[in-house]
Amino acid sequence: MKDERESAIRRDISISVVFILLGVLAIVNINSGEQGRVAETATLTASTLPTIYGALLIILAGIILLGALNKLLTGRQSKEPESINVVFDEIKATASPAVVLVRTFGALALLIIYALLLAYINFTILTACFLAALFVLLGRRSPLQIGLASVLGSIGFYILFIYFLNLPI
Repeated sequence: MKDERESAIRRDISISVVFILLGVLAIVNINSGEQGRVAETATLTASTLPTIYGALLIILAGIILLGALNKLLTGRQSKEPESINVVFDEIKATASPAVVLVRTFGALALLIIYALLLAYINFTILTACFLAALFVLLGRRSPLQIGLASVLGSIGFYILFIYFLNLPI
């Protein structure tokens, strides 16, 4: 059994290294050579999103690699194989079809309202309000968590669009 766990850790290490190398290769390949300008808004080009996806692939594979290396070096291994989709009693919930429909159409309505108001209300304030309304619609009830997540999410989107993608908002 111990050999199976060690082989699983070594497999995680090798797979994550392969994905990191694929991400690096993709970023280098996408950003090298001549590129035609398909569409350009500020510095958003045809290679922007593939570069972001490559970076996310590297980051996520790096997280798996660090976790596997930590398990290998510290020897911390569970006695039982890791299970997937463990459901705890306090998280377990069933959703009726009516709740699913209300949430789906409510999210669509919020998105349409958000898009219509974007020209008239400050991006950061509108995004924070949109995120808060979406959290409430999806069943979150803690005002502190909703407020914190909405403000941080709004600031995060602002930084992403203004500073990293150089989009005029």
